[in-house]
Amino acid sequence: MFSIVSCISDNQNRKTDIERLKLNGQVKSYLKTIHRSSEELNDTIETTFKEQHRELILFDKNGNIIEEISFKKNGERYKKWVSVYNSKGDEIEKFEIKYPNDTLKRWLNKYDNSGNEIESIIYDHKDSILSHTKSEYNKFNKETELIILKSKPAKNQFVKVSYEYDDDGNEIKTTRYYADKSKTEWFTKYDSFGNETEWTVYDRKGNLERIDSTSYIYYKNDKIKEEKMFCSVDIPGVYGISKYNKNGDEIEYIEFFNDSITSKEIYIYDNNGSRTTEYYKANGELKSISKLTSKFDSNENLIKESEYKNDKLNTIKNYKIEYYK
Repeated sequence: MFSIVSCISDNQNRKTDIERLKLNGQVKSYLKTIHRSSEELNDTIETTFKEQHRELILFDKNGNIIEEISFKKNGERYKKWVSVYNSKGDEIEKFEIKYPNDTLKRWLNKYDNSGNEIESIIYDHKDSILSHTKSEYNKFNKETELIILKSKPAKNQFVKVSYEYDDDGNEIKTTRYYADKSKTEWFTKYDSFGNETEWTVYDRKGNLERIDSTSYIYYKNDKIKEEKMFCSVDIPGVYGISKYNKNGDEIEYIEFFNDSITSKEIYIYDNNGSRTTEYYKANGELKSISKLTSKFDSNENLIKESEYKNDKLNTIKNYKIEYYK
């Protein structure tokens, strides 16, 4: 549920958890609560809003997550994840605990002098090893190899992953090596702006499995104006086109089959951060409208979202934020 992992290689340039979650200010705690209408939950006797999800995240003054708590639907605390850091801000230990005090898993991580995670071990509640991996990096702090020393048995058990990069640091090849000596390969191409344009995948027998591609049109400010996406494993002839405004907001998505429109979505934004989505059928007829309204605090952090479907409120998301003084 809470899989927030620090994976930025350069320790000096690593983003804090607060930055990665796109929060502003010295956040101390972050409580997210979701309520859905009884009608949305197929209970049409009386329209009420029932709590469906709650999670609490606690931060230290350096912006690192020190504790994450999940709750049952009745409000009781269910699990927590506790993190321990070294003086450099590396997460060196983590615990998954079921209330009140049953430790389910424990993580131990080691790092090199650049802050790259070079070893990770996961233990179960009996302190037996569930997973053990080691990583190697190049001089640019890019991971070049992940070695799986121990993992949970799987049908397609793989033992190593290697990565290759171009001169710009873009990952251009990924190879997975399996226990039966076979391998799969992924090749990625990029345009001059560094955006991925093609993915080619070969299966464990060396046969071409898929080729997916995306082409871009750009504004003069180098932001994406339009992207056209093809997926080779979907129905042949199906592709999608997304259009964006100069701020980078998606304003339209159209899906095609053999160059004929099958569906369309229009996104409309206001100055308060709210968005309205209009869904259209293939014949151009309006199918439905959804609206997302947003409220922010003085630090420009989101504190409330309300989702409407055809002008009827169905979901409320509240974000209670406490700051260090």
